[in-house]
Amino acid sequence: MTPGSKRSSVRPGSPASASPSTRTASPGTSAASAGPTGPATSRWTAVTSVTSASVSKAVAGVLTMKMVEADEVNLSTPTRNYVPTMPTEHAHTIGQLLSNRGCVRDYDDDGETWDDMPYASALDASRMFWNDDLVCTPPTYHYSTHGYTLLGAALEAAAEAGNIRHWCATG
Repeated sequence: MTPGSKRSSVRPGSPASASPSTRTASPGTSAASAGPTGPATSRWTAVTSVTSASVSKAVAGVLTMKMVEADEVNLSTPTRNYVPTMPTEHAHTIGQLLSNRGCVRDYDDDGETWDDMPYASALDASRMFWNDDLVCTPPTYHYSTHGYTLLGAALEAAAEAGNIRHWCATG
């Protein structure tokens, strides 16, 4: 081993040593993954489309807190203040969505996914489920991918139409 080099704790042949698109499990980590869409042999390039799964929740957390620091959003502000067209039953705050306490439903038990449907914005994706009832009363904990979609719609609105790209590029 040369000075300054790091020893890998990943054993050859273990699930963690597989390429990102072929990993099935890594003990001690969540199910979140990122990998190129397409054959397992494809390589990432500057234009590779990736599926980020729940990794995007961490990105949303950083983006939200950067916007809080810049006084663009407030964790205590109701989400509907940013997205007034959201149905009135959405009585959660930005902070509650960020901490999975907004009580927004998650995917249906029947394997519902919308991975193959492109959306122009988080607001567009939110409309697929925002008329559904909340599953509990905020701030009760309830894990929800859809809650993060609503958070994304609020961040888009707070960033004033299109400026979200600025936050993503500089965050």
